[in-house]
Amino acid sequence: MRFLITVSFHDQLLHDICTDLDRAERQYGRVEAQALVTFISDAHALDHAEQLIDLHAGEIIVLDDDSLRVDLSADYRAALVVVGTRFRRADDGRIRWDSVMRLKLVEVSRVP
Repeated sequence: MRFLITVSFHDQLLHDICTDLDRAERQYGRVEAQALVTFISDAHALDHAEQLIDLHAGEIIVLDDDSLRVDLSADYRAALVVVGTRFRRADDGRIRWDSVMRLKLVEVSRVP
């Protein structure tokens, strides 16, 4: 049995925007909406977060707190955190991304 990455959302409003391309385009713009929808679709098709990070190399940055920043464009970025308890940690305490199968999209925001 194959398990794929699950992406949840901070709240219902963010879910509704991010799962409806037309609504996402109105909220963030066409390029950003397409990048966001593609990113979420890619996540749902992969086995674990390490594959997602590798696939989007250069667009995803793992921050010091083990959250993820995804650059959608020069103007927008998304922030994700690991959820659940089934992931593992390396000896240095950092998350082992090959064990992460659940992510939560916590915000999409303008780049300052």
